[in-house]
Amino acid sequence: MNPRSWQRWPRFVIGVLAVSAAGTAQAQDASRGAQWYLQLPGEVPSCVSCHGPDPTQNRNNILRAANQPATLLRTLNTVGVMGYLRDSLNDAAIADLAAYLARVAVVAAPDAAVALWPSTVEFGSLPVGAASPLHSVWLRNLGGAALDLARPQLLGSGFTLSDDCPASLAPGASCRLALRASTAAAGPSAATLQLGASAAWSPLLLGVSASVVSTAAGQLSANAAQLEFGTLEAGARLTRSITLTSHGTAPVTLGVATLTGPGRGPFQFDGACPPGTVLAPGSQCVLQVTYAPAVAGSAQATLQWRSDGVNPGTVTLDGRATAAAGVVPPPSPAPPPSASPGGGGCTIGPPDQLADVSHAVLLALALAVMVWRRR
Repeated sequence: MNPRSWQRWPRFVIGVLAVSAAGTAQAQDASRGAQWYLQLPGEVPSCVSCHGPDPTQNRNNILRAANQPATLLRTLNTVGVMGYLRDSLNDAAIADLAAYLARVAVVAAPDAAVALWPSTVEFGSLPVGAASPLHSVWLRNLGGAALDLARPQLLGSGFTLSDDCPASLAPGASCRLALRASTAAAGPSAATLQLGASAAWSPLLLGVSASVVSTAAGQLSANAAQLEFGTLEAGARLTRSITLTSHGTAPVTLGVATLTGPGRGPFQFDGACPPGTVLAPGSQCVLQVTYAPAVAGSAQATLQWRSDGVNPGTVTLDGRATAAAGVVPPPSPAPPPSASPGGGGCTIGPPDQLADVSHAVLLALALAVMVWRRR
């Protein structure tokens, strides 16, 4: 074959062949892939900008690339808007991302034995020396047996971790992990929260990112870290509000707000804080959060924001629902009136009395008249 003919092959074919030949041998670091998902060198927009901060929701079918580096590479080479990533992700990074997405698929499955939410944590752009907001992460055992947990670890630097997770997590129980960012020195930072356990799906991975800047940065804060909706009857609705306030000396442009967690279904939000909203220093916007359970049970979710400034800490949403009170059945309809001797009753079916003979007499007279006229 003429060596120059390789130059005429589509770029993606060459890439797929390369991954097919060495992909399984390519060292995969899923924990590193969790960081690639959020942050790339040189402030290049990463996967989160297109697929969102919660990859478990499979936006734009990203989970098709779980453990499939060839699929991811082919997409980068054939989808025009993603082509720029091919220059930022080498084959090793692509393999890392595919391995990370396989970890995400564990908790995204409908029959998942464990829940971890939110799926990512972004602190945004923090000024040097500023106080870090608190971001909470929740782990819940969805299985029927106790779950033996290893100590949570942060792989990377620039963040601190605390937690209340026990050595054994009972069925249906949850534990909480708290993350803060270090703002001592300017520069980007990324880490991976790793949760190991005595289960086939272990470990779970969660990417964490921040960018500490020496220039002025807008800062956002929320007026609550938790919205408690109490107990409602199934079918009822309750709306509460949360206020975002812009601090500092620079405006803040809001990104997408996201609901994550296994109980996010009954929650929805609306209000004057849509993506693209610019909040000048000192200004506010109010988000309306509604809890509308359809069935009895408890629900817990997390609300998180993205922005070009300091993102406010996660907001936990809690609600419970009881079965709707029994509906009193309407009274039984009265039976249809029976035919009376004088007529007037409308009964469908055979009559229960002698038929009226007047119709037969009239019919006979009519026939007689017709015969007489013909004669």
